[in-house]
Amino acid sequence: MEFRTAGNWNEPLWDALEVVYQQAFSHGTKSKTIVRRLLDSGDSFLHVGMEGSDVVAMALSAKLHDLNALLIDYLGVREDRRRHGIGAQFVDYIKEWAVQEGYDGLVIEVESEREQEPDDHPNAKRTRFWDKCGFHTTSYIHDYKVVPELYRAMYLNFTPKSELPEHGEELFSHIARYHKKAWGGK
Repeated sequence: MEFRTAGNWNEPLWDALEVVYQQAFSHGTKSKTIVRRLLDSGDSFLHVGMEGSDVVAMALSAKLHDLNALLIDYLGVREDRRRHGIGAQFVDYIKEWAVQEGYDGLVIEVESEREQEPDDHPNAKRTRFWDKCGFHTTSYIHDYKVVPELYRAMYLNFTPKSELPEHGEELFSHIARYHKKAWGGK
């Protein structure tokens, strides 16, 4: 498995990873135009996992400047390669890359429900995946009002000196600024 990160728009790379992106996120994805704009801004990155010439994993991440953290906005593994440990390997790669780039930690948002989900619920499975990757779950549930899903923030500090906020409301203030910019706001 080979992993790499691109900080600039690369049309052939996008063409290769777009299938994984669409498989993993059938709704609520950012368009190619938006992803390109994010990469052109210098604040976002595309990460890919490859087996030979095949893309098997992709992620879109963005700088959260005020936190010196990296937000993993999307992370997906090709359908036929799921449940083989590729997702965890890919998260490890992104962690290592972010440490080398000088970030203090990672932040993600996962779909959630107001009530605790049963163990077999897809949201509970996603949360367990990120827990196994070392992330900490916040208790706050965020409602964007413009999307039907509710979300919960999770974070991972890289060192004991890293101090990402432990409160979901504060993390979502940073995440929401990124989304506003991504969808065309200032």
